[in-house]
Amino acid sequence: MKLGFVFVSGLSLGFILCSFVFLHNYQTATFVYSRSKPAFVLLSERRHHLKLLLDSLDVFGFQEIEESFDVSRFSLMWSFKAFPFHKISNVPNSATLFVNHFKGSFYLCKKGRLFRTYSKARLLHGPALFNFIPDHFMTSDKQVVLNWIKLQPTKSGDSDFDRRWVLKSVDHGGVELFSNVSKIPESSMISKYIEPLLIDNYKWDFGLYVVIVSVDPLIVFVHRNGLVRMCTKEYPAFLDRNTDLSRYIIKDYSPAWERRSLFKYYVGNMPDDSNQGAFHSNAVCDYIGSHSKTTCAQWWESMKTAAIKMILVTLDKFRSIEPLHHKFSFELFRMDFNTDFNGKPWLVEVNMSPNLQPKVFGTRSDAAMKRSVILNTLRMVSPHGVKDAPNPFILSLHNSCEPVHNTLDIISDINNIQCILQALAEKQNIQQNCSFCLKDDVIQAIGDAAFTYYNRGDFELAFPNIIDKSTAALAPNGLLDQVLFILFRNSRLLIDNITRIYHGGECYTYGNCNKGLACIAGRCI
Repeated sequence: MKLGFVFVSGLSLGFILCSFVFLHNYQTATFVYSRSKPAFVLLSERRHHLKLLLDSLDVFGFQEIEESFDVSRFSLMWSFKAFPFHKISNVPNSATLFVNHFKGSFYLCKKGRLFRTYSKARLLHGPALFNFIPDHFMTSDKQVVLNWIKLQPTKSGDSDFDRRWVLKSVDHGGVELFSNVSKIPESSMISKYIEPLLIDNYKWDFGLYVVIVSVDPLIVFVHRNGLVRMCTKEYPAFLDRNTDLSRYIIKDYSPAWERRSLFKYYVGNMPDDSNQGAFHSNAVCDYIGSHSKTTCAQWWESMKTAAIKMILVTLDKFRSIEPLHHKFSFELFRMDFNTDFNGKPWLVEVNMSPNLQPKVFGTRSDAAMKRSVILNTLRMVSPHGVKDAPNPFILSLHNSCEPVHNTLDIISDINNIQCILQALAEKQNIQQNCSFCLKDDVIQAIGDAAFTYYNRGDFELAFPNIIDKSTAALAPNGLLDQVLFILFRNSRLLIDNITRIYHGGECYTYGNCNKGLACIAGRCI
């Protein structure tokens, strides 16, 4: 199993010209090629919003080369838009190519596809399990919409309360409030408007950063912090389609820490020019726990669960579309949630290639969070390691034995996990060192997953993880999926401790760092 990009050695890149000049669309830059550095290709004409990504790749010792689809020339390809997989259709199994998209991401990122996938899952598994995306209809079904509106409750002083809807593009982007069904154009989609929980009379939303490290077996992490976006103007006393969009649609946005009601939830750790401050997710979460019917833990877990459920019901599509492609792919999403007046989060959009350009608020907090997202994502998807931090758990000795033991029984014993990781780190034969035999793909899956988990930094494991029984029914049951579920259920502390012995580094999660610092690339920053 491969979970990330593998560095191309200097010798394998020896035929590339020693130097060249590459012109950015938004600025001119000179790249001097060195055969001792791994290479990457950036498929984006616009790059002013990708500076943090480019800086992070530089931290890891990457160099950019001119656009090319010759997979022997580079190890990482990053595309801001959907990746043109057809241009690399003949990738050999030995190729070191890894890209930042899955073929089939549109099933989650296009609103029409997202809602259709959700609706099918809701019909199949029931509304009790799938109740986290607002009701939605195609605008051709106007009578259905009218009947639905009549059933919604109202609020004293606002006859349209909980009866509003928004017009949406079926692809991505484009939102407008409507209150007159007869004026809605055909061939569009409408969605129930979420009556928001306001903070100091400002509407806001929350962006949850989600990384799919691997789809086979499935490994998903979510970032402990998140993007809190506040409207730049106060919420209106009366809301209709003539209302200023900046009062209820979040495009340009202001920072959460400017809202006075959140001050105390930053627990004396406010962001400033030298400190990223307390996590915005924690401040907002605590506010919700104090100002709604939903506890902080319920709000956070509801978002994680919604993200995992949508990935699980899309997993077959990811795995079935040219399996070779998903072996060298990973994906960073930002899933946007609106929180209603009761504190319940609703998934409204999934963003592929989320904007990673930090906002300038007179503070470095936004940049620090997004830098953490990028750097730790790159660390997690790179099981062979990055500059100055190689993965010690690479299978170098193939087992010649025939497995005779029950794999899951072996993995369930934490002592066996320790033996496997030690044998990998010390380049020993598993059978001779541990007195049991496992298939190479199982052994490497354990090693890769352990190193991925160790490099999570400010991310937390979302899947495989302990989940409720109803969600567990959606989970894949392949052998490697079951192996990793048992691994993470029993051996997290062991993984951190033993990886730290063989890998070094001063941190593996934010808890190892002093207040105000983040764990990035194994260092407290």
